[in-house]
Amino acid sequence: MKSNTSKNRLRQHWYSLGLTREIQIPAWISIITVFVLSFLDLAGWMFNITLFKSVIPQWIPMKIITAVCFIFAATSLLIIQLKIPSILKKLLARVFAVLICLAGLITLYLYFYPVKTGNETLLTGVSYLSFFLIPVSGMAFFTATNFFLLGCIILLLSAGNTNASNIAHVLIIPIILVSYYVII
Repeated sequence: MKSNTSKNRLRQHWYSLGLTREIQIPAWISIITVFVLSFLDLAGWMFNITLFKSVIPQWIPMKIITAVCFIFAATSLLIIQLKIPSILKKLLARVFAVLICLAGLITLYLYFYPVKTGNETLLTGVSYLSFFLIPVSGMAFFTATNFFLLGCIILLLSAGNTNASNIAHVLIIPIILVSYYVII
């Protein structure tokens, strides 16, 4: 009897999020897949295992900052879906979303500044930003754009407001289009 009560509570929680059972399972599979692939990529970089960084050695491997941003995004989406106090949920999800936005913005700035001015940015002298500046670690332009938009989407979703959620769902369209373009 107790397990039925907890199942009903979980079911009500998912329905309160607007997620039906048909969407819950793919959502969890997606979150777990992102975690596994991102951690494998980080392990590939740490232990120099080419198979973990890229499926085929000739392909360009996933960058370190990209794997970290994927982990942050999956964590924030996981936090939004879990049953934790609302204030803590919003705070943690927003912290990860801001980190994702900052990673995307810094990378975009590093792409646009030399184009606009013709000079290197002063950020190249900042040692703790070398994570973004080393070519091996640098995120691609479209990836940075997608992560900036994804961070904005997570910020909007963590608000819990219907209008903000609607805007977040509209912002998914450019991410899908850019991702589709990259695949093609």
